[in-house]
Amino acid sequence: MITRILVMMAVLLAPLSFALAQVRVVGAVGSYYGHTVYLLEAFNQRSGDFDYAIGALPNVGHAPYPVIVFFNPYSVVSSPPSENPADSLWTWLVSFGTPFHYDVSLPVSAKFRVCMTPTGDCPVTVGGAAPLWDLGLFGEFSGRSREQSNVNWALRNGYAVLVVFGRHYAGRDAQSVILGAQNMINGLKNMPGLIDSGRIGVTGASQGGFLSVYSVLGNDIAASVAVVPWIDSRAMHRYYFDFLPTIQPPNIYAGSWNFVAQFDNRWKMAFGDDPSSSRWDHATYGAVASRMNTPIMLIGSSDDAMCPVVEVERFSRDLSANGKPNYLWTYSNGRPPLETNSTGQIGHGRVDTGHFAQVHILSRYMFIHHMPPDEVVVMEHPNEVDLVGIIREFAGRYFDPSSTQADRDNLLRLAYGLMGNSNIWYQSYDYRIPSGSAPDVIQNVINLVLSGG
Repeated sequence: MITRILVMMAVLLAPLSFALAQVRVVGAVGSYYGHTVYLLEAFNQRSGDFDYAIGALPNVGHAPYPVIVFFNPYSVVSSPPSENPADSLWTWLVSFGTPFHYDVSLPVSAKFRVCMTPTGDCPVTVGGAAPLWDLGLFGEFSGRSREQSNVNWALRNGYAVLVVFGRHYAGRDAQSVILGAQNMINGLKNMPGLIDSGRIGVTGASQGGFLSVYSVLGNDIAASVAVVPWIDSRAMHRYYFDFLPTIQPPNIYAGSWNFVAQFDNRWKMAFGDDPSSSRWDHATYGAVASRMNTPIMLIGSSDDAMCPVVEVERFSRDLSANGKPNYLWTYSNGRPPLETNSTGQIGHGRVDTGHFAQVHILSRYMFIHHMPPDEVVVMEHPNEVDLVGIIREFAGRYFDPSSTQADRDNLLRLAYGLMGNSNIWYQSYDYRIPSGSAPDVIQNVINLVLSGG
């Protein structure tokens, strides 16, 4: 363990020179379940301030390690250790514990939209500050406990972990946020001997899902899992500013407007305030699909009001049309009650609530398949993953008369390609399903489900 830490420090303490930025270690900030956690920083040439990430190495496996990058756009990077003025301000603001904050760090020149509030100021999405050693708190977005989180799962199975802070509250434009994520990814790719540049994966939800798409464009990354992401900015602009006003009464629409203004202002800072301009062409389904070289899993939900499920459905179709590998899973939870609730009140819907196929499990399958760790991964049925429940849910979708052949092919890739990956050993505590290598176990589960078991 000591040798591993010394190797990490030797690599990280020297600035890493590459086209986008330099990455350096600020220092150790604590310990997380026996893993030393380090704070990394990189100067963002567009925003003029620093971006931050926290990371740790696993205690199993060996260097060079595969690594999973978790995007956290909203949590405050505490000051100190950050010396950014925005972090100092927001560390002070969130110390009061108030759940509501205005977008005070957004430049006046970037306030393209004022909000329907008494002062005209817009609310901003921000999470509270917490000790920077808490990888599980900052990295987990699926609502699981630290013990069940994919951060802990990754470390247990030989993956290094990096949590990248997007610092949304700092009032930077969309391109600065994307560049910050790219800086950290490229920093990892320039750590030979410590990080395996061919086994880097990224994941995030909401704006973190957006970053899981846009930060890897044109880059060679092993895998991405984008949960409820924003893809096409023109389509989202029409949804929020053309469609919603036609179905929501003014008092309800005020909440939807106030929610989206923070994101719209940051987008227009980068790409201008005219959605019909050529600068917005880069953020359409087809344009993004044409630049995507990374195998990606897209996850959405039918009751998502913030990022409608059509975002991932349409993007998946365009990726497939461009011959780009992708997997799609959408949760069927009915439609969002937009007529009676604002998008902020509804949020991303129930996502995986009540489903056997859950976000954190699907993500694990994606990373095991496209960037396997050094050792075989053991997954427990049904304690960790309910294989029968997932395959039964897949089968229901497969035999649904409304499913297309493309839908069915996608489900087969999920079942046989990801769940049936030979890098997985299933330890079964279900008398109907013997333990064994994943290809055999998944076939047995499929046979059981098809036979009505």
